[in-house]
Amino acid sequence: MHKLGFVIVFTFSMVLAACNQQPLSQNQQVESTDIEYEQINQQNPVVYDETGEERNAASDSRTIIEAAEQVPNVEVDSVEFDGVDALVTVKVDETLNENEKKTWKETIQTTIEANIQKYQISVNIR
Repeated sequence: MHKLGFVIVFTFSMVLAACNQQPLSQNQQVESTDIEYEQINQQNPVVYDETGEERNAASDSRTIIEAAEQVPNVEVDSVEFDGVDALVTVKVDETLNENEKKTWKETIQTTIEANIQKYQISVNIR
């Protein structure tokens, strides 16, 4: 009899706990960044992926731009992120043939990857 009473009270408390949670409104986004901390509607939220690495698009973009511009005569036009992929579009102050373009892409990509290892880097030269 005591077990049945315990089961009923336990079940009732679980149902109450589940009903007490409030759903998010449609315009509210929540990004879990830490077990104890949530950032709601932040401009550049810090997000941790499944490996525990921190991903912050603004600071990662700055790091990529600084790394790419270490290569002489390179100016970064844009950095775009898609998950773990980063597309870096650059201008080079020289006229390049196809072989030179390939070499420049590899050099820029290697320089970026030496500074940030979180992304699969693709370089596009304009």
